[in-house]
Amino acid sequence: MEWIKRGVRFECQPDCGQCCTSDSREGSVFLEAFDIERLAGHLAMSPRAFVKKFTHSEAGEIELVPARGNCPFLDGNRCGVYEARPVQCRVYPFFPLDGFSPVESSYTWRYEKRFCPGIGKGRLYSKSEIRARMRGVDVDGFDV
Repeated sequence: MEWIKRGVRFECQPDCGQCCTSDSREGSVFLEAFDIERLAGHLAMSPRAFVKKFTHSEAGEIELVPARGNCPFLDGNRCGVYEARPVQCRVYPFFPLDGFSPVESSYTWRYEKRFCPGIGKGRLYSKSEIRARMRGVDVDGFDV
């Protein structure tokens, strides 16, 4: 993240949904236990029923199973579980992942911009804010 000196701009664009579709790019949403609890509760399901219906596990990681290539909760261009969305979705594009993170380098940031119309728009996030979000720290009311 040394390339981020003055911060970066990002703001989700209304009715976009690009990060939730396979039309724009491939990707997986990995879930933590608290994501499963929150999503299951939001959908009035038991965590076990949620896992059985919406996920699969590989190499110890649990990920959402796409529906026709898209997030199973994508409703038109909107998130159908926005209030309970997984942490990975809450912190996008400021998430640390083994192998790829949009803020890993200026190249990955420009690459992600090809798929995300919110990159380069909106408020300016400082390097320290981005680092805090990547660690899951609540910053400025950001509810991870």
